[in-house]
Amino acid sequence: MHNSHLFRVFDFAIMFRRRWSALPEDPVFPSDIKKLGYFIDTDDEIHKIGDPSFYFKYFLTKNERVNDRQRFHFNGKCHCSPPPAKFTNPITEAIRDVVHERLENLGMKKTLLPLGTPATSPNVPIFTSSNLSTASRVVVIFGEPCQDLGNVALRVANRSGGIDKGSMVSIVRELLKQRSSATDPSPPGIILANAGELWWWPEGQKPLSPVSACAVPMASMVHHGRAHNPKVHAIPKNEHPLAHIQYVLDEAIPAITAATASLDIIGIGLSADHIMKALDNRGTFNAIGKRISTLSVIGCSTSADELSHEPLKDLLVRRGRAYITDEAAAMTPVAKPGGNPNTASFTQHGCTVFSSGEVYYIELMLITSRVPILAWLEEVAKAGPDYRHPEIVPINPPMPTDEEWAATTSGFDKMWAEMPEYAKPSIGYAVPKEVAEQAKALEELELHMEAQAQKQHGIDHDNDEEEQLLQRAER
Repeated sequence: MHNSHLFRVFDFAIMFRRRWSALPEDPVFPSDIKKLGYFIDTDDEIHKIGDPSFYFKYFLTKNERVNDRQRFHFNGKCHCSPPPAKFTNPITEAIRDVVHERLENLGMKKTLLPLGTPATSPNVPIFTSSNLSTASRVVVIFGEPCQDLGNVALRVANRSGGIDKGSMVSIVRELLKQRSSATDPSPPGIILANAGELWWWPEGQKPLSPVSACAVPMASMVHHGRAHNPKVHAIPKNEHPLAHIQYVLDEAIPAITAATASLDIIGIGLSADHIMKALDNRGTFNAIGKRISTLSVIGCSTSADELSHEPLKDLLVRRGRAYITDEAAAMTPVAKPGGNPNTASFTQHGCTVFSSGEVYYIELMLITSRVPILAWLEEVAKAGPDYRHPEIVPINPPMPTDEEWAATTSGFDKMWAEMPEYAKPSIGYAVPKEVAEQAKALEELELHMEAQAQKQHGIDHDNDEEEQLLQRAER
């Protein structure tokens, strides 16, 4: 009986053995909008084939890995080579490829950084216009570090608004309508930098953004993911967004643009902060600062107090603009270069501040005010080297008068007084368990010392007083 019992236990252990091959396979999707069940309608919006009233659906299942893998291919990331047999022609119309094709049709071409790097080695692509080497004015746009090259806001490209509006396609089209200067009717050169796709994917032979890097194919659905290995995943001189921006300013722009071309620099979100930090470098500003015609920071959080290079501060006052999220209408003047203490918004940018017309999302600011933001670049270019940003009169947000505030809040006290006690919310403080235990121990020690002191002085207590001390100690 004893041996039989041992055999049963041994069999039981073997029964629940799990092999690596038994792990669930990582989901695979085609990088094709049609095969994923969607189509692009006449308004340039993506809708579901089965029900055109629906846009792209991220929450395909309750499994986050499945949802991320679908989004990975929906946004246009190709399968690793070779692709699964059932998807032998995986890339045709995913969003990334649609955007890149449209940009190329507008005369943009990809340039790999570091310059001279072959496509098979770690590199980061940027888009440059065909007239870049001869243009007298060049517009350089640094998108958010979380976005793929060519995208501005996927919440627009994937949904209401359409692909052109939610991508750099609409930005490039607007810039191609402009003159380079009062004497040069040709459009400006354009550089679309790539501060997002800086994680090299060896199997796919392409760089990925942080979101896409977390959704690359894995050995199984339940693997933890890939650790960042600088020897494998880092791109030389472009290891992170600040390094990429520094490389573009220090090496790429001088190499691929005319030495006499003026520069209009636009930064969005964290890229705007990185631009300020890069230009605050004396060497960088001395090399490129004299060429900067305008500096536009969109959704920037860098304070002028953080800057130390005086020529940069002077440039911000003369030819800089900051655009912020604000409830005011688009292009409402919010603050002078010194800021505006009468608004709750951050305005210490060191330059004139305008409302973007977007209340919440930084990624929507350039989309919301695309035309006026870009029109200012042309205005400065036509004005020439003597341009200085005009003084503005900030429009402060409306503040209620004492009478209006009293009328609004007068009923609160009455409502509170009439409210029954059980309905009033209790007010307390969240105290960590360790702190609460320490406080209780100190209180008990204090009570004990108080009792000992009273005994030493010969003070007698009746039973009620002793019981009161015990109750306090228990609390």
